Amino acid sequence: MIIDIDPRVDIVFKKLFGSPEHPNLTMSLVNAVLQEAGMPPAISLTIENPFRIAEFDGEKNSELDILYRDQSGNEIQLEMQMESHAGLAQRMVHNWSQLYTRQLGKAHDYKEHHPVVSIWILNEAMFDPGHWFHLFRFCCTLTGTILHDDACVMTIELPVWTHLNQNEQHGIFNCVEQWNYFLTHAGGQEAEVLLATLIDPVFKEAVELMTDFTRSQKLRHAYDRRQNYQHIIASYKRTGFEAGLEEGRAVGIAEGKAVGMAEGKAEGKAEGKAEGKAEGKAEAARDTAMKMKARNLPVADIAEITGLSLEEIMSI
Repeated sequence: MIIDIDPRVDIVFKKLFGSPEHPNLTMSLVNAVLQEAGMPPAISLTIENPFRIAEFDGEKNSELDILYRDQSGNEIQLEMQMESHAGLAQRMVHNWSQLYTRQLGKAHDYKEHHPVVSIWILNEAMFDPGHWFHLFRFCCTLTGTILHDDACVMTIELPVWTHLNQNEQHGIFNCVEQWNYFLTHAGGQEAEVLLATLIDPVFKEAVELMTDFTRSQKLRHAYDRRQNYQHIIASYKRTGFEAGLEEGRAVGIAEGKAVGMAEGKAEGKAEGKAEGKAEGKAEAARDTAMKMKARNLPVADIAEITGLSLEEIMSI
């Protein structure tokens, strides 16, 4: 049987690792990442925002992260990020700080804080191409002294891992790398071949859970809608970039020639191109935002894709 479901698609990812009925999957992945970071494993995990099919109804954004609480009250956030963007690093810090500050109510002491571990699995490369796993903490860059253990953000870059292991033989991966292999190779592969490589029973459970999307008409419909939604977002992003680039070139050349007549062809052309590109991209961004608003896409998604402010989008 060929697996025609991609486990990286948000609705599948959250069903795999955000279902209280399947704690083995949750514990396996989270503890594999903690082991890679040299941290003690979780003994138990409670899912704070479990998977619900209604969250993915329609072409709208949903809570894509999964939040766990371990036996000590520590919080672990897991998120699958399909596309990188300019503000992703800031978003990681923002999400971590939200979880951390949310812990304390009025009249509580700072010492009542619990550690927050944020785990980001990235489908696009973001940092050093020679390392697929990164562990970020608040520490002194001169001495390496950690300010406090409560802060921890980890990233797993799947394309970097794939590139570094493209010549490796199957079956030699450690725990977290087995999950990397599953996430990058499960979709489109024969289930028997996949499970012959990943022999841990937890992967058989994961494959069986994914087949629910084939058997259940409701789940399959939701999966197809989520994929279509992601394709629409990617298309708007690419179309807006190409339109802005083309218009910027045209305007830049025209204005460059005009300025060049007065101040010198070389200098004017450079200035004209720069100004024209900026103006063309801005106009393309506004045009893209208008089309996305017409489809009732979330304002936050429009802002992320076009680079426009929320105020600019609301005024269109």
